[in-house]
Amino acid sequence: MCLQGESSFFWLGMTSAIINLRTRCIPCNRMAPSQPSAPPTPPIQPTYPFQCICADFFTYADHNYLVIAIDIVTGRLLREQQMVHKV
Repeated sequence: MCLQGESSFFWLGMTSAIINLRTRCIPCNRMAPSQPSAPPTPPIQPTYPFQCICADFFTYADHNYLVIAIDIVTGRLLREQQMVHKV
């Protein structure tokens, strides 16, 4: 249940919220098959700059923002500014 949610959405505390909801759901506990925990995902090991970057996007007041983007290999800051287009 967590794996499906985490592949589509994210918010702080999401995994614990899903677990709490699932634990308190009587029909879920009665009818749903038990599923084992997903195996851990190995970390990405990029081999050249810009192969893998980390970034954080959000929307506020109909504006999209890119908070920060960092190249994993070099640690170089790529961008830190507001994106100009509206949603």
